[in-house]
Amino acid sequence: MYDRHVHPEPASYLLSLVDATALLWRLSLEGVNVDARFERVADDWEARVEGEAGFYAFNDVHAAMAFAMAGRDDSLADLEGRREASSRADNPNARIVREIGIPLVNGIAAFARGRYASAVEAIEPVRDTAHRFGGSHAQRDVLTLTLIEAAVRAGDTSRARHYAGERIVHKPASAWGERLWRRAGGSGQVRGRA
Repeated sequence: MYDRHVHPEPASYLLSLVDATALLWRLSLEGVNVDARFERVADDWEARVEGEAGFYAFNDVHAAMAFAMAGRDDSLADLEGRREASSRADNPNARIVREIGIPLVNGIAAFARGRYASAVEAIEPVRDTAHRFGGSHAQRDVLTLTLIEAAVRAGDTSRARHYAGERIVHKPASAWGERLWRRAGGSGQVRGRA
């Protein structure tokens, strides 16, 4: 389905590239082997970063996902440099890059490098204000999913259960929430569930 409908060829629009990246990231969080698909998505991001990086933090976070998962440390470092440069300007976008974009990209990079406690430290303080950088609730949900998985992998099961329980309250029909709850060591009925 991904290969035929989501990303059958290089993305024509950034929104479709964002969606392809987020889907691959979510599948990876679930333990699905996405093979070389991140390579192709990273190729698309590399073709666009020259004119895009630092101008829209939401897109930068998705480019960071692709670069980190494809092991493209040079591209990730270039993205980080462009974000740092754009964050020094005196405008609302620069503030969002500084306050939201930089911490989230740092968290994504830490997660992909297996530094899960660092990922939690970077993502958690900005997760609740990330709406400022755009995207829908569903699109930003990838931050909560990453935070939960990072906490699980860091051995911080109480934090993972907290966010998994919160997600279940907000999305009571989500089987994914139940799986996250169990991965975090939760047992029994989750409060707020029938």
